[in-house]
Amino acid sequence: MLVLLLAIGVFVGHGARAQLPGGSQAGMNAAMLKMFGDITAFSSKADVRVQERGAREPMTMTVDFAMLDGKVRMDLDMSTVKSKQLPADLLAGYKSAGMDKVATVLRPDRKSALLIYPAVRGYVELPMSKEEAADMDRKFKIDKTRLARETIGGQVCDKTKVVVSSDTGEKHQALVWYAMDLKNFPVKMQMDQPQMTVVMEYRDVKLARPDAKQFETPAGFARYPSVEQLMQKAMQKVLGGGKQP
Repeated sequence: MLVLLLAIGVFVGHGARAQLPGGSQAGMNAAMLKMFGDITAFSSKADVRVQERGAREPMTMTVDFAMLDGKVRMDLDMSTVKSKQLPADLLAGYKSAGMDKVATVLRPDRKSALLIYPAVRGYVELPMSKEEAADMDRKFKIDKTRLARETIGGQVCDKTKVVVSSDTGEKHQALVWYAMDLKNFPVKMQMDQPQMTVVMEYRDVKLARPDAKQFETPAGFARYPSVEQLMQKAMQKVLGGGKQP
């Protein structure tokens, strides 16, 4: 969830530390990773739907999603985002600055996340808070209850209620559809929170190990101390090197 929220939060103006309402965000991050079970490496497309309580229409988007030994990467092209929360002029501004495409990489081993902007050849590294870092190292218990057999994206799946409990007693619950012919890959996840529901549906799943370089700091890219400074630099280039208003 942190990867998804970082990507969304930068664009909708909530900041890179966007928080998921209800429960520990870090705990949700770790819980989501546990829902993949024994699958530690894959790449896929993911169709994402975020429905806020009280909102008439959800925010939807399509991302490139990859995992390698606990590391997660999500590539977002803002042209795929459909939401009334995103005015057309806002998206146009990001596109003109070359910031409409962003790769977000979660590195639990380094206790940090990367926001990478390929068009401007820049990135920002965000350290996890102490709470986030601690939750990534906690032990979790997983309880699964099979509810039904359904077909998702042409795959026969076991619809399963999954409860992930940490050693602190915190619990996260989700509905997960495990595809039988994909080594029980979770082709769909539905996570309900007090103020929103997030649904992720995976397609074009490849269970081969993705290139490890995708999860590293990109060579030749400039490092910025914050997203705001990277954005300011990008806008200066758009304005011909003038001072950012």
